[in-house]
Amino acid sequence: PQIGAAMYGIQVDPLILLLEAVFAWSVVTNRRPVVGGVALALAACLKISPILIAPAILLLPRNRALQAIGGLVGGLVAGLLAMLAISSQNVFYYVTQTLPSFSSGVTAQWNRSLPGVVLRTLQSQGVHPTRGLGTAFLILEVIALLCVWVACSRVRGTAGRAVPVAVLISVVPIFQGVTWDHHLIVEILVCFLVAPCLRVISPPFVLVFVG
Repeated sequence: PQIGAAMYGIQVDPLILLLEAVFAWSVVTNRRPVVGGVALALAACLKISPILIAPAILLLPRNRALQAIGGLVGGLVAGLLAMLAISSQNVFYYVTQTLPSFSSGVTAQWNRSLPGVVLRTLQSQGVHPTRGLGTAFLILEVIALLCVWVACSRVRGTAGRAVPVAVLISVVPIFQGVTWDHHLIVEILVCFLVAPCLRVISPPFVLVFVG
């Protein structure tokens, strides 16, 4: 995906949106858990950030959750083997160098993510952050996901599955290293998930819109 974007202008975000929509449909409707798990695995192989919404699988009944986890793990293993077969060197470089750090685009003025705002502020003050800041924001992102998960855990029924998925999806662009305008296409899926629940006024729903 990175090569396609750099050389041919190919953007995978619409495809990722479709795959996340399949996963969200599987969780919210409690149907086809294996398909949902495989869809999320493929999305994570194209771009690592979708894996952060995987905890939504825990919203499913135990048997279906296990099926979804099986589809997710199987898809990830198949994708990893395919990437290693194509270029093991690039996979190793991504895991050891790219993933723990920020790309050069983080400080660009068009970056909408929180790390972009923080790094631009630090640079304007003449401060050059260490490489470990990327790991710090990853930890912060996981903490934010846990917080919104707890906040939405009291919602029951179909809404109790739709709202947590929507919140998980909406939190990721805030904390990931680079969030361009076209990355925010995933918010369309958030709107679809939340729209049927608009009649309910409670803290979880308010949290979704504030996020």
